[in-house]
Amino acid sequence: MKRYAICVLVAATLLIQLISPTAYAEDCWRDSFGRTVCTDEPAQGFGYYYDRERQAFYTEESVDGSETVNGVTVQLRYVVNCPGNTTDNPVGVGECTTSPCLLGSGEQGINFLVYQRMGSAPWQLRPGFVCRVVSDPIPLADVEAEIRRIIEERFKHVAEPVITVAPAVNALVNLPVIASTPNEGPLGFDITNPLPGRVEASPVYSWAWSNGTTNTGAGVGYDGTSPTSNPGHYPVQSTYASGGTESVGLQVTWSITLTVPGIAPITDIEPLVYEASEGFAVRSARTVLVE
Repeated sequence: MKRYAICVLVAATLLIQLISPTAYAEDCWRDSFGRTVCTDEPAQGFGYYYDRERQAFYTEESVDGSETVNGVTVQLRYVVNCPGNTTDNPVGVGECTTSPCLLGSGEQGINFLVYQRMGSAPWQLRPGFVCRVVSDPIPLADVEAEIRRIIEERFKHVAEPVITVAPAVNALVNLPVIASTPNEGPLGFDITNPLPGRVEASPVYSWAWSNGTTNTGAGVGYDGTSPTSNPGHYPVQSTYASGGTESVGLQVTWSITLTVPGIAPITDIEPLVYEASEGFAVRSARTVLVE
């Protein structure tokens, strides 16, 4: 009898280990920060869900959770009680006639359907609803504003592009005028507010000369190579047929990718555009006889 009891205890222990969160390695992945994240772990303060249609972030605690009873842990998925929402898109419809509810304190809440599962098993709907208060969503616009603030405060050379023109003075008619700017990209930095994430920014350089010529790329500054003998050496250049006061304009468009732990990279962030211009004089060359 004692041996039988020990066997039952061992079997029960093994069963609990099999259905515990650590047993489902296939439900874990490494996020962009190198951390191991599992679908049945609580948010722990850094997990978010992104609603692309509403362009807003929700903390994972608003849609995900877990529950442990008698040593057995199950995943929970909270789905706003509105037609069209699913376990894959739990907050796509945030408000409808069936979503409002009141908590016992009289505070306004939201009605959620509750689904549960173990590991990667199918979600199972629990009976009834749960009235909960969740944190307000974080608009993508707030994240965009923080990215712009950091770039314009910490990376002045990006927000204020510099143009170098050669010849700097006395450019000549029918000879190339060369322009360039430092190639600053790609750029990467972390943000912590209003949520933690990694920002990667890549620039595209567009030039517009006052004579209608256009170029792309950062360009190459004058390095002693003849632009007439090696026309392809300087990709940003233009030639003027007459003298006068001229200019060249630069537009740098930065495409932004945001990576938040646990969710796919977000690329629908408004590009950041910065501009600069530089004037120069073009003169006609004349033959002068000298002794």
